Amino acid sequence: KTILKFIENSKDSIYTEFDILNLIFLIDEPIIKNKLYEMFVDKFPNSKSKKFEEELIISYDQKYGRNISFE
Repeated sequence: KTILKFIENSKDSIYTEFDILNLIFLIDEPIIKNKLYEMFVDKFPNSKSKKFEEELIISYDQKYGRNISFE
């Protein structure tokens, strides 16, 4: 709820974009994490995180037994 409220109205929040991005990162379910991240980036395009996107891909990778490397 905190993440969705922030995305809807960030001006009245005690959280920063960085705080919310870190909250999204803590979510274990890749589909929910991905959707929240997409919503976040749509609203705050300058907050896009390469590291976060790599971690998201790795989480899908682990869930479905693939082997992706970014090196």
